[in-house]
Amino acid sequence: MGFLQAISQVVLGVSILFLLLLAFSFAVVEPGTDSAAIEREND
Repeated sequence: MGFLQAISQVVLGVSILFLLLLAFSFAVVEPGTDSAAIEREND
């Protein structure tokens, strides 16, 4: 059981990290879309 428990902990940790990364990217991208479009127009 210890091996399965270790695998489940790794999978859980990776999924939580992925969710945090996804939430962080949405938090950064959503407000930044307008400024990114403005920067492209200035180029």
